[in-house]
Amino acid sequence: MGKGWGALPATFAAVLSDHVTQVTLKNALTSYSDIAQSRNYDWPLATLIPDVLASFDLPDCYRALEAKHVRQIEPYGPDAQPVTN
Repeated sequence: MGKGWGALPATFAAVLSDHVTQVTLKNALTSYSDIAQSRNYDWPLATLIPDVLASFDLPDCYRALEAKHVRQIEPYGPDAQPVTN
């Protein structure tokens, strides 16, 4: 399980580990591309991986975790607020 900023390392650990069978992410960032396209964002620089979009984005990770029963609760956008549809 990961929440907020902690949802990012929880996502990466779950993607990389064969031992993880289930993951719950609360207030996880929707995508790095959302931050790149936003004029204002409220995520710390420590959560931003240099050149990440050249290789992958978070939705790629979330799709990879579907087999591991990923559960997302109140995803957050670039402003670190819940995304409303």
